[in-house]
Amino acid sequence: MQLRPMPLLFLMTSVILVPVLTYAQGGPPMVTDDPGTVENGHWEINIASLTASNYNQNLIQFPYFDINYGLGSRLQLKVETGWVIRRDHVAPAQGGADTVLAGTKFRFLDEETAGVAVATYPQFQFHHFFSSKDPELTTPGNQLILPLEFCKNIGNWAINPEIGYLYSTAASDEFLYGVVFAFEKAKPWEPLFEVHANTLLDGTGTTTLLNFGFRYTISPLMNLLVAAGHTITHTEGSSTELDTYLGLQLEL
Repeated sequence: MQLRPMPLLFLMTSVILVPVLTYAQGGPPMVTDDPGTVENGHWEINIASLTASNYNQNLIQFPYFDINYGLGSRLQLKVETGWVIRRDHVAPAQGGADTVLAGTKFRFLDEETAGVAVATYPQFQFHHFFSSKDPELTTPGNQLILPLEFCKNIGNWAINPEIGYLYSTAASDEFLYGVVFAFEKAKPWEPLFEVHANTLLDGTGTTTLLNFGFRYTISPLMNLLVAAGHTITHTEGSSTELDTYLGLQLEL
């Protein structure tokens, strides 16, 4: 069991946000991402604790940092990393530095002019010189993620699908897809509902996550991010698990 930094897709991935972003549906605390970019010259910093738990072990990412910076009206830079801890029922707890996920999001269509917002978000996940090489803690090898994200507002709801492909140097490639539904008229609350799936191309199956969460605006510069989800299908050799996300989002 491995925690994966939220976005991982060939036409798929993530950012978030409440007041600063043009769009604010997918992204933390959800896995599926959205086309929104951080405002030019501003930072969005998410500091979180992520867990993935099954019947025999817990995997915890804490602290986990998701740092984003806006360049112009359509471009965003991102880097994610943190510390990983694994606990089970028989062995002592183990910990180590996580890999780094770096990417650039570019939104090339806006809903106001094209009827739908669309962005791509190429990302590269890699091991650095002191990241853990333990496959129980971090993803083996490096990964290239080539995403495409969409957003459409219908009444009080924002619908945010993603679909993509993940290339891995040390594991099976994956086809990734998901959709987030956000209820936009309950501010300062923003309820979120998600279905997200990873299909391994080696034929060992699909992991499907059903996820529920919310964003809550604490102040113009700070949002609370909360989500809990459960896998309803899983790949061969793995088991169902409970995933959680608890974090603060700073908009600077």
